[in-house]
Amino acid sequence: MKKLLCLALCLCLLLATLPAAALAYDVVLSPQKLMVNGQYYECEKYNIDGANYFKLRDIACLLNETANTFAVSWDPDAGAVIIAPGFPYEPVGGELIVGADRSATAVPSAQTVWYLDAPVDDLSAFNIGGNNFFKLRDLGNLIGFDVDYDSATNTAIVETLGYAGKNAADKAAAFQTLWDWIAANADRDIMGKEYDETEDYANGDSAMLSLIDTEAGTIAVVLSYVYANGDYDRTWIYLHPEADDYYAVYSYYADGDEPGFTGTLELDPAAFDAAKSTEFFDVEGELTGLQGYDFWNWASVSFGCTLAWLDEVFGEVPGLKDVSVYDFGFTDAGLDFRAQERAATARAEAQSAAYYALFAWAEANANDTVEGYPAYTKQELLVGAGANVSTSLVAAKSDAGEALALYYTYTYDTGDTDAAYLFLGSESQTYYAGYEHYAPGASEPDFYGSFTVDAASFNGNYPVDFDETEGAKVGTDFAVSARYLATCSICDMLLQLDELCQLVVTPHEAYGIADFGFSTPRLSTAELYLN
Repeated sequence: MKKLLCLALCLCLLLATLPAAALAYDVVLSPQKLMVNGQYYECEKYNIDGANYFKLRDIACLLNETANTFAVSWDPDAGAVIIAPGFPYEPVGGELIVGADRSATAVPSAQTVWYLDAPVDDLSAFNIGGNNFFKLRDLGNLIGFDVDYDSATNTAIVETLGYAGKNAADKAAAFQTLWDWIAANADRDIMGKEYDETEDYANGDSAMLSLIDTEAGTIAVVLSYVYANGDYDRTWIYLHPEADDYYAVYSYYADGDEPGFTGTLELDPAAFDAAKSTEFFDVEGELTGLQGYDFWNWASVSFGCTLAWLDEVFGEVPGLKDVSVYDFGFTDAGLDFRAQERAATARAEAQSAAYYALFAWAEANANDTVEGYPAYTKQELLVGAGANVSTSLVAAKSDAGEALALYYTYTYDTGDTDAAYLFLGSESQTYYAGYEHYAPGASEPDFYGSFTVDAASFNGNYPVDFDETEGAKVGTDFAVSARYLATCSICDMLLQLDELCQLVVTPHEAYGIADFGFSTPRLSTAELYLN
């Protein structure tokens, strides 16, 4: 009896020393395959009590540069792993490496996980070999990617938002569904069966989307856009159940029923981006008075609007809810409103990065002061004109906040001085600016005007409109010329800043006035006035 009791006690002590996972969980290396957006990948994964767990950093690495990109970081203050959607993942090493079996180390993870700034409570996680492993479906539900399973091949299938990797059978099925639906829901018989949807806009424009069974083996998706002045343009995309590329046409009509401009192309659905200019393989016509119209760019926007509207129809019509533009090979980049959102986000990020980089550089490289604030100043003597030009980049800080300011002076050989300033922003591209004129030797301006600068439309060809003016010269002819001088001053100041960014500001030479919304060609005309 004593021997049995002693043996039982030893057995209890032995069990107490074993890992908790060995007692409560069945953990083995998972034989399951992983496919992400149509491609197989090898990574470390475990089956725990019948469910498959994947390393968080492996999934972040595989989804990098997709629509479901997310970053992974550690916040020591919160003691938490941070998952940040939309931010690029930065590898730390060890991703997608299949090493030794570490299943014996598996324990329920005590790690706190935050999604942006909020804790996530419903994630099943294990710590295996010092890394966190999660259920794939849990991560998909949290981050927004689709997870499916192919039992025939034992494959976990991940598809990110907007992934267009549908196979030929999917495309053919979607095409047949759309074909049958058009035949059953056609309003008119024009070039075959046709479905129309129209929309009127507050500015007097109107649009019509048509889905046409051409009775020639294709479906034509047509967007007709009528402008308030009577001109209109039309885009055609001919969907085909088998083709990889689609034939497409863009036409612009002015003063007649015949197009004044027509461009044709083969639209590659996987590569098409509504934010990039169209590459026509054939162009016909030239519209008088519209030679400067960017048909190449506007055609891309029109095709993108066509696809976006078509996608909305798919989502709203009960008979087409199982069909999407992705079935035909298109991606988010092809949809105009999504391309616009992506471009707007990229512009905002570039502007913010440029603003703070220039602010830090101006602080670090101050060699002068402007109104008491540290500034970087560039001075130049215009020998031919006998004038002196000074441009200052100021990183100003006060109790009210901080500001990145540009100051500019142009002193003529007569002693008169034009002065201007512009406050750059980290977000908005509408900036506050001012212009002043000083008589020779004067410490106070005899003219002052303030105005706003919209970077998207600011052009050296046109005088500014002052919001308010002050000074003795108001009401004289000078007040008229001051509008031009203010334009010239801002243009020259921005061009000098751009030169400064490109040649001096290292390692930030990639930054420039384009990051703040300005276009160099629209500014260079100021040189005509200055010279």
